Amino acid sequence: MRYKIYLSALFFLLFSCNGLSKKTYLQAAEETCKCVTHIHSKGEQEAKAQNYGLSYAICTIEIEKKFKLDVQDEAFEQALKSQCPDLYTIHNDVVNNAIQLQNQKPE
Repeated sequence: MRYKIYLSALFFLLFSCNGLSKKTYLQAAEETCKCVTHIHSKGEQEAKAQNYGLSYAICTIEIEKKFKLDVQDEAFEQALKSQCPDLYTIHNDVVNNAIQLQNQKPE
């Protein structure tokens, strides 16, 4: 349930327009990588085994607020791909899941 809430929040934060520099996107991508790594470096083994998608969603919500950017922006995606290729795959999964959740019909 918590995962869906974070993904829903991420989806709604994804739609902002801006003209940020490449340097800003690279910095945001680097901070995203550090954030996810930090979440998985602390706590017990069970905490380390948490879903990386959830950690990524939590981190990108903070990154979007801090940098006022859209994590679906191609410039951010390219920066993330260059800074943290492993997270780029997770990024695509999280974004696709958020879109699917948004398109689901209420029961």
